[in-house]
Amino acid sequence: MIQLAMEMPTVLLGRDEILVDLEFALAHQVLADPAYRQHFASRPKDVECILDNSVHELGAPLDYSRLREAAELIKADFVIVPDALERADWSFNQIGAAQKYLEGFRLAVVLLGRTLYERRRILSAALEAADMLCLPYREPRLEWFLSDLAKIPPTLRIHLLGVSSLTELAAWKEVDTLCRSRQFSVDTSKPVKAGLLARDIEVGDLRHMPIQSARLLNLKEVTPTQLERIKKNTDALRMLLQ
Repeated sequence: MIQLAMEMPTVLLGRDEILVDLEFALAHQVLADPAYRQHFASRPKDVECILDNSVHELGAPLDYSRLREAAELIKADFVIVPDALERADWSFNQIGAAQKYLEGFRLAVVLLGRTLYERRRILSAALEAADMLCLPYREPRLEWFLSDLAKIPPTLRIHLLGVSSLTELAAWKEVDTLCRSRQFSVDTSKPVKAGLLARDIEVGDLRHMPIQSARLLNLKEVTPTQLERIKKNTDALRMLLQ
């Protein structure tokens, strides 16, 4: 089973209709929205929470002081180390910095790099410093993972950042079935975005849906029809991940 986390606006957090296996919080939203923050801070003790550095939403990750503040406020289980997809050297250096500035938290490192050398350099550092390896959806991450499978110990958790397509996710489910000793998880906002647009997640292209992250996070209300479609989409995704 691949565990499911969802990126959602405050208005949808904690809804019984939308079932998740673990939580995924955005650091900048934790700091900005008291209700959002309270949801994650008051989660049950057996529900894990990954704290994202908000690079996708802000264009740059939060600085360490604010990232640590957010992590402490919600008692995050994992904190994603600041990263930049086009800056492999800078991202590599953040792994060492995170060990200092995020001491006491389990680290999640994003695998990235345009060359095999850059990726393996980051992977090597992640094996030393991290408890979770994150794979970005815009990259050929399944190929990356399989090519370095022998180097990645089963104890290092694998988290998929976002969903590019259900076809790719189904391929990951096959990997999960074959690698029973490994723990996989994924976060996505696709069921929510599709539901808001009155779309089924199983139909059409999941990319480029015309709802930006900022608009999604600041959503104030959903209609009963939208909520029903979001539930349907979430259930369909959970079925695929079982």
